[in-house]
Amino acid sequence: MNGLPLDGIKVLDVTHAVAGPFCTMLLADAGAEVIKVEPPHTGEMGRQGRPHITSDTGEPLSLRYVQLNRGKKTITLNLRDAKGKALFKRLVGISDVVAENFSPGTMERLGLGYDVLRAINPKIVYASVSGYGKRDDLRGPYSNWAANNPAAQAMSGLMDVTGEPDGPPCFVGASLGDTIPGIWTAYSIMLALEHRHRTGLGQAIDIAMYDCLVMHNDHAPEIYDLTGVSPGRGGEVMYAPWLCLEANDGFVMVSGGGGSERWKQLWQAIGRPDLASDPQYTGPFEGSFVLRVIKPAIEVWSRQKGKWEVDRVLREIGFTGAPVQTAKEVYDCPQLEARKMWVELEVAGKKFRQPHNPAKLSACPDQSPPAVPLLGEHNDYVYQQLLGLEPGQLQELQAASVI
Repeated sequence: MNGLPLDGIKVLDVTHAVAGPFCTMLLADAGAEVIKVEPPHTGEMGRQGRPHITSDTGEPLSLRYVQLNRGKKTITLNLRDAKGKALFKRLVGISDVVAENFSPGTMERLGLGYDVLRAINPKIVYASVSGYGKRDDLRGPYSNWAANNPAAQAMSGLMDVTGEPDGPPCFVGASLGDTIPGIWTAYSIMLALEHRHRTGLGQAIDIAMYDCLVMHNDHAPEIYDLTGVSPGRGGEVMYAPWLCLEANDGFVMVSGGGGSERWKQLWQAIGRPDLASDPQYTGPFEGSFVLRVIKPAIEVWSRQKGKWEVDRVLREIGFTGAPVQTAKEVYDCPQLEARKMWVELEVAGKKFRQPHNPAKLSACPDQSPPAVPLLGEHNDYVYQQLLGLEPGQLQELQAASVI
């Protein structure tokens, strides 16, 4: 049987929080040996989040940490200590990738920036994630700003196009400001590894959370460029009508045009044949007419129905849409079961289901349920087997809080 795509690739992971760990989680899912480097005693900040569980050793583990660090190995290492830096450099010498998401300049101040590490290993792929980018030749006025998920959503304009037309900008509840940059970083690492395969040389990767979110706010800048007007929050129907309809047990999202015949069928189906013969109710629609007039007219009917029934009727007519599912409905969804989109992890004697990797490759095996590492769990393996240290040396390093 074929192996996973990144079998044999070794990644030194000095990331924390969400964006960086999400990237290296994807690499681990693809078969890379990811060695997560964490501060001694405390571990990285993501371990302390809530909600959390308690491991068999009494160690708190946040559920987010469990998700983002599945399938990785973990070591403890003090990168501020001279001996710790020396050990890190030795690991760089036997690795393929270094991934970090510290504030700009942090790795350089530690003496572990790209120029230093590529002198040790010219083949190293060095990936950095920051709020607004780190490369000297691409520096802008915000390059030193800190960033997180909400800040990236705000700056990118995503919040400006999210929410009701007469309401304030809305924050998307998921961590898109972190996970989207994580995906782009993993993608860039694989591009750099392919480039190295062809040339024999590594390179530095500079990912800005801001850039990534702007890339995914795909239509608003285009509309502004064409019209000189910011599209705002649903006040204008730019491509095709979209509505979030209220049902008696939730909401249904419906989108898509289809011409006047489809709208005539809708009015007939919901008991309003009078509107089917009125041209202003069968499109094309101008401006905010859909939200001001069409939506309330449909909701007189939809509020009397369950969301799955509303979706069925609209789908049979030819509209594209879906019920707005709750977390419980997603968890129990038969479609996701069929797609094998859940992976079960056992932590502290409890089993947890988490979203599996959505990439389905026909020639690669489905990864077995990955383990979740305890803090420093793989110190012996990394320091003794990979670097050749003796047990006594490890004890000395532990006593000095180097590891």
